[in-house]
Parts: sequence; C-alpha cells; structure tokens
Amino acid sequence: MRGILQRLRAARSGAAAVEFAMIAPVFVLIGFGLVDLGYAFHVRLCLANATTAGALYAQANGQNLTASDLPDYVGKVQAVVTAAATGLPQAPTVSVLFNDAADAGRVGAFYCLSAAPVMWTSTGAAAASCGGNVMSGKFVTISVTANRPTLFFRLGTGTAFSALVQTSDFAMARVQ
Repeated sequence: MRGILQRLRAARSGAAAVEFAMIAPVFVLIGFGLVDLGYAFHVRLCLANATTAGALYAQANGQNLTASDLPDYVGKVQAVVTAAATGLPQAPTVSVLFNDAADAGRVGAFYCLSAAPVMWTSTGAAAASCGGNVMSGKFVTISVTANRPTLFFRLGTGTAFSALVQTSDFAMARVQ
C-alpha cells in the first residue's frame, strides 16, 4: 500500500491539465475583453465617419440659408449622417443645431466663438472681426449618439450580459 501512495505522489501526468484548467478562464476573459474593446473602437470609428460626412455636407450646402430653408437643410444633414453610419447595430440619434439653436431664430446672425467653454457672441447680421484675423461666421453643430451592445455586464448596475453602452461624437462646421 505504501508503494502505491508513493507512486501516486510522484506522478505528474495530470499536473498540466490542472494548471491549464486554472489559467484557461483568465485567458478566455482576456480574449472576450479584447473582442469587446475592438468592437467599441469599431463603433467609435463608424460614428466619427458619420459625423465627418455630416459636417462636410453641412459646410458644402449651408451657405445663404433662410429661415424657410433650415428644416429641409437639417433633415438632409441628419439623413447624410444616418446613411454614413454603416456598421452600427442600430441607427444613431442625430442632433443638428444651426448657430447653437434648434429653430430658425438665429439663421440670419453671425457669431464669434470663444475657446472652452464655448461662448457665442453675436456680431449682428453681417460678418465682423472677432479679434486677431478671425471673422465671425455661421456654424452648424452636429451631435451623433449610438448605443452598442457589450459582451460584459455594466459594473455596478447588476444588469445581465449584453448591456448597452452609449457612444457619441460631435462636430462643428463653419458654413459661412
């Protein structure tokens, strides 16, 4: 009996399997984390691409807008952003402001923008100097937000797997 116990104590045939069983969950967790991080980066790039497409369209087509043209213009900018947001699990939420207003009340005014925090200073109905070599202008602000599923649950909320994480992007284009 003593010989059998010594032989079992000296045997190492299952040690690698036990060590692998202990470390494999860590590798799987790291793998899922890398996949989730890669997907988050993909969604962020899709949003940046869509926001850029909207800003380019806004800049190219935003000159000489009138109050009656603004709703159609905002709708077209939103459509361009939504069409460019390919690769997202669902359509993003797009917000377009003209001169920092959702309505047509500021369409005819020119503004100077200050640094962070952004302050809008009206210069009236014509472009004027903002100081230095900078002139006032008209601006379009585009905010894009999308929800993406995640492989892991949100920490601290106790929700199940595949919770949604909000990702957003923002652009401002001078149109005149």
